[in-house]
Amino acid sequence: MDVNDLCKKGNDSRRANDNYKALEYYKEALKINPHHVDSLIGKGLVLRNLKKYSEALVECNRAIEADPESFKAWNTKGLVLRNLKRYDEAVEAFNASIHIDPENAFSWNGKGLVLLSLRKYTEAIEAYNTSLNMNVRKEKPEAKEIIFSWNGKGVAFANLGQFDKSIEAFNEVIKRDPKPAFALSGKAIVYYNIGRLKKALELFEESIKFNEMSGFAWNGKGLVFLSLKQFDRAIESFKKSILCDPDFIPSYNNLGKLYLDIGDLKNASSILNVSFSKDTNNDSTLFLKGRIELEKQNYDDAIHYFKEAISLSLGDPLILVWEVYAKYLKAEVGFDPSDKRYQDLILSCIRELEKIIVI
Repeated sequence: MDVNDLCKKGNDSRRANDNYKALEYYKEALKINPHHVDSLIGKGLVLRNLKKYSEALVECNRAIEADPESFKAWNTKGLVLRNLKRYDEAVEAFNASIHIDPENAFSWNGKGLVLLSLRKYTEAIEAYNTSLNMNVRKEKPEAKEIIFSWNGKGVAFANLGQFDKSIEAFNEVIKRDPKPAFALSGKAIVYYNIGRLKKALELFEESIKFNEMSGFAWNGKGLVFLSLKQFDRAIESFKKSILCDPDFIPSYNNLGKLYLDIGDLKNASSILNVSFSKDTNNDSTLFLKGRIELEKQNYDDAIHYFKEAISLSLGDPLILVWEVYAKYLKAEVGFDPSDKRYQDLILSCIRELEKIIVI
């Protein structure tokens, strides 16, 4: 087989989710031609599927070096950089792709996805609208990209608190997508946020009918049961979410927080340690680990975790309050009021509270 045949077989295997077989085909193709752009891109996509993001980035850069005008290579690099949480660089990669091919709907959708991660929701909506406009111009619009755009708009509007527009966007997906699991879950989250818990539960259950392995939907069910104070069913749903998607960190955090709130420190600590092992830079995980250490009266450890969470959450006032509380408890428990260390800690608490008031 020549390099193109090997690359095609790699693409077919990748699309069939046989990533290891695909990887072997791409490697064989690159032995014949180390600069074969499509094989480099394919290899990068497979490594991304295998969560080997740093290795995937190497292949993306090799593809760009071989052909700086390959918008596919830039798009793949943007996706990988997003996985690495290097969001600003990811935006730059998608912008490079758009510069090469301004009418590529995928590139605009990719940019919108990263802007969601950056919480730049208005800009994300603009990117998704541009993607939709690019599709309208085509003789054969890409249904997959249109669905992606409307789902993205639904998420962005929800985060802006524009719930009616969010529901409208998800309804556009439901009209077009024969298996609208994500849109149904997105719509359910909106109803959950406005307090319509029964409707939210119905939508999550409908979503699960289309995709029974959706960690997102099972996590949503858990949140609804939690609001209904049905703790056993909430725990069951969060565990099901983790079983379906072992890398979906919010489920670990929600389960850990529930255990913490009902006083089960052992299970809370255990589940959050798993979450932390999967993502050491998740601010919610760090915050909850801080709360556990506070319960154990390990004040220095608690303060450490709160500080780490604050640095990653852009100074969330709630976490700042918990850090101040930990410092206050450390002062009260550890030192006599006449001790200078006590006075220094209390002064530090006052200064931190002043910062919170300004925020």
